[in-house]
Amino acid sequence: MVRQDYPFGSDTVHRSVKYAWAREAGAVGFLLSSAVPGDMPATGYSATNAPDDIPAAGISIETARALGEAGDDRPARLRLEVRGARKPATGVDLIAEVPGQGPEWVVLSAHYDGHDLAESALDNATGAAAVLQILRTYAPHVGGMRRGLRAMLFTAEEWGLTGSRLYVDGLTEAERRAIAVDVNLDTIAGSPRVACLVSGYAALGDFACAVAREAGLEVPIVEPLKRNSDHYNFARRGIPAMRLVAGFDEPECDVRYILTAADRRDMVADAELKGGTLVAAEMVWHALNWPGTIAPHKSGAEIEEILRGLE
Repeated sequence: MVRQDYPFGSDTVHRSVKYAWAREAGAVGFLLSSAVPGDMPATGYSATNAPDDIPAAGISIETARALGEAGDDRPARLRLEVRGARKPATGVDLIAEVPGQGPEWVVLSAHYDGHDLAESALDNATGAAAVLQILRTYAPHVGGMRRGLRAMLFTAEEWGLTGSRLYVDGLTEAERRAIAVDVNLDTIAGSPRVACLVSGYAALGDFACAVAREAGLEVPIVEPLKRNSDHYNFARRGIPAMRLVAGFDEPECDVRYILTAADRRDMVADAELKGGTLVAAEMVWHALNWPGTIAPHKSGAEIEEILRGLE
């Protein structure tokens, strides 16, 4: 039995890593406790669809405490009935392209899938809504800019980043090289403070800082690569990729309610959604017309370096 960490922090250990540790240690089952009160079970992808997967379930923090307080002389007993079925399914990635003057593309991405405990409003209706608004606003202007805009809404992000992985892996090397940058939006409300995760691409951090400075915005930069959204699949194939996320290293903000039954639309403050969209819009607008290289693509050896030690 483990606790789900606050998802976006410098010292976060992802639930899938804890699941793997439990399985490797010989556990026959896995219980994931929510970290927030209110009798709300945790959810989230942990397994790898491998033959040695073990049964897993999310529980509330109240249930976890009751089990932990049973005492050594009175072993805790919990009966769960887990039902499931495996069957083929088809997911769809949604893509809209507006060509620019040159051959390069700025990818603006978000995932539109979610878990069914609530409405997945923060994670990630906020990102999907921002992508649509930025596309709608910029489309009439992109034709005169250096780079084209490719807006992408990925599916199956919550299940192993599958939608973006299949997309990026399916590109030719030339098609990957034509992507100047991926700006990924995932949970851009829940706090008024939006951070930029630059995935180990130092020059991308320089770009983000320059854009924020010119726009008069405060955007903290998080340098290490994080495998917590679709930007990861671009970065691991050598494409400069950033993720914009609200509430990084703010475990008391409303972002703590993602992946619970509290992630409903009333959790999204209008001002925070507008603020997160503004940060994203500035990054995209500057990327579309940025002179020269936004950030260099990485070679195979450089990718190995940023992936080393990654959870």
